[in-house]
Parts: sequence; C-alpha cells; structure tokens
Amino acid sequence: MIRLQCVLLMSMVAGAVDVGNTGKMEGFGEGVDGDERILQEIAEAGVARVDGVAGKDEVKQLYDFVVEGLPEEGVTHHNVQLPLLLPVLNTTRKALGKVEKVFSTLMGGDSVLYELCSLVNLNGATRQRTHADFHYDIEDSSKMYSILLALQDITVEMGPTEIFLSSHTKDFHDTYCSKGCEDHLMERDGHHAKLALLKAGDMLVMHSNIVHRGGPSTYPEPRAYLWISFLSLPEVIPAGSPPTIVPWYRSKYMYSKHREWLARPAPFPSFEEARRMGGSEDVSGTPYQFADFDMPDMEM
Repeated sequence: MIRLQCVLLMSMVAGAVDVGNTGKMEGFGEGVDGDERILQEIAEAGVARVDGVAGKDEVKQLYDFVVEGLPEEGVTHHNVQLPLLLPVLNTTRKALGKVEKVFSTLMGGDSVLYELCSLVNLNGATRQRTHADFHYDIEDSSKMYSILLALQDITVEMGPTEIFLSSHTKDFHDTYCSKGCEDHLMERDGHHAKLALLKAGDMLVMHSNIVHRGGPSTYPEPRAYLWISFLSLPEVIPAGSPPTIVPWYRSKYMYSKHREWLARPAPFPSFEEARRMGGSEDVSGTPYQFADFDMPDMEM
C-alpha cells in the first residue's frame, strides 16, 4: 500500500498584489467547438473556451469536497492537490474526452500529467501578479498545455482568472515580460485582460506561455476551478509553475495512456468514504491536510 497525502498548499499573501486600474475587462464570449476550431483558437489567442463539458451536478460534488477542507480565515489563495477518486476521475475524463484529439496534436504521446489540483480564491483575495507559467528561455524545448474547468458559475465578484489574449508569443514576452510582465506597458499599448466568466462545467484550454492572473474576490463563498496540466519534458520544471500535484503521481501518468488510468476504479467509491477513513487535521503554520489515504499501488 502507498501512503498518500492530499495536501492543501497555501500561497503566500505577499505573492498577490493589486495592480490598480486594469482598463475595461470583458468576458470571453461564446465557446468554440470542434477540434480544428479549438486548435485554431489556441494558435491565435493562446486559449480556447469550450462550453458544457461537464454537468453541474458532477462538478458540484468536486466543488463541495474542495471547499469543505478550506480554513475559514487567513490565506485567501489555495492550490488544492486532488486525489484520483471518482469525482476527480469523472470530471477529468469528461474534460480530456472533449479535447482528446486536440491534446494529442498539441502534446503527442510522451507528455505526462504535471498538475492536478483545484485553484481556489476566498473572499478578500487580492489580484495576483501578472505572469506566465512558461517563458521563452531554457524551456524552449518543453511544452505544457492546461485545462481550467469551472466548478461553479463564475462571476466578476469571485475574482475570475484574467487572461491577455494572444500573449503566448515570443514577441509578446520579449516586449512585455522580459523582466516580469509589466501591466502598465500592456495597458498602454491596448492589451486588456479578458475575464474567464465561465459557467459550471465550461473550460478553457490554455497555452502555458499565455499571460494571466487571478482576480480579486469580494464574493462571500470560495471560487474554485479544476486545473489539469500535461508537460512534454517532465525533467524540465517550469520556473513559474512548480507542480501542484499529489507527489506520488508525479511522472507516473502518461497522456498516451490516459484512457487506461482514467478508466480504473478509484481507491474509494466516494469522497465521503475517503474522508471517513482519513479524517481531517488543521496544523497552524504548515500545509493544511484534509485527508490521508491508504491507496493501492497502481503502476503504469
């Protein structure tokens, strides 16, 4: 048996800033469908919106599990590592099934599951620093693409992810992100962020070089997304994006075998049973542990 901890990582408050006036920010508009349209959107804009991927009841199960273990006060940004239990498997299966050919085209068969987590904002969260997860330097030979799937209807008050369209190119990075992404220069030149105002079950497919940030939250309840990333060269760790994934999962799950590992029965039939077996613990000043599972070894 492998001993596995599902850990909530707390982001440092000092890593979040308010960038002031960000211009007029609007939503993405309607999603696109069809592999060629999605690939075209990613090539041109660095991101494609795909609507209606998972059902509201399905993502509600995942949302409830994520927010149940969150502390009521303190840190307002959280990356929650997710175990491969049924609601995670079900929603991930829907997401990858919708863009299976897209990811095969973008990544090929040698990429690995790099991140599997939920990105959470709490009331009072400030705007995140503008950044890209990948940069055009030593990482030129590596590729990463990600899925951002809404676990609830996202509103402006929740602090939706803010994305600068077509900011994934080397020219954009050379102009605005050579010394950190400079908001005032982007705003000066008419580059305004778009808000990821998704409905529950909608998702974005994102190029890892796209410039983005988490927005500020004034909403009384947590805002949560499912975040899934695949990396082409797992030995190259992106400077701006250390992996948020259960440590035992790292480099184990190849994209080429995703149908196999997503089809396997979960270690427990439900989150509730996993909770009963694992319990809950809140240790002040250390990562917040809300479950500790005995899991069968599932070598690929």
